[in-house]
Amino acid sequence: MYPLVRFGTGDLSALLDAPCGCGRTTPRLAGFLGRVGEGVKVRGMFVHPRVLDRSFA
Repeated sequence: MYPLVRFGTGDLSALLDAPCGCGRTTPRLAGFLGRVGEGVKVRGMFVHPRVLDRSFA
């Protein structure tokens, strides 16, 4: 069984080298580590923080 992984483009993760406690030998993800950029997707549109800064100024 494979877990459902829903990382988006620009999400950062890493592979773990340590073996799993259950004995499986497949690569494991370290989880969500951050983002490549500062932009996020909101209601289907990419929004960058600078756009929000300008709109609230």
